[in-house]
Amino acid sequence: MAEEGQHIFWNKLKWTDDKKGILSFAEARGVPNIEFGTPPQFGGPEGKVSPQDLYVASLNTCYLTTLLGTMGHMGISLLSYESEAEGIMERKEYKELRRAPANEISKITLRIKIKADAPKEQVKLLLKHTGRRCAVENSIKSEVVVETTIL
Repeated sequence: MAEEGQHIFWNKLKWTDDKKGILSFAEARGVPNIEFGTPPQFGGPEGKVSPQDLYVASLNTCYLTTLLGTMGHMGISLLSYESEAEGIMERKEYKELRRAPANEISKITLRIKIKADAPKEQVKLLLKHTGRRCAVENSIKSEVVVETTIL
């Protein structure tokens, strides 16, 4: 049960075989299951979404949904929006004792094309505030770069 000011997001997964599984969400919300797997770069199957894909996608989708909420409160309509997100995963060496090298997604670049029924300067400001309000961006350690084209 969530406490005051908290929201709970739930999922479960089941390993199916080899390097694959199924990710399930709250059935009451009608969210479809997602088949996932180890990335092909690490010997996983083709045609499956990977944890790394989901990580990068979570920032991309959170950015839009946060923007929509902010625009709704301000009475601004979104006319068009497209974005792509690219995450760079690299092997990091750690100077701390007893910590082995590990992969991490060190940087995510969002490339956004947006058109709204507001002046371009106001849209720029909205996008800046969106980054500050996006729960996923506030929760990750990856560097986030946002490149925008305001139409």
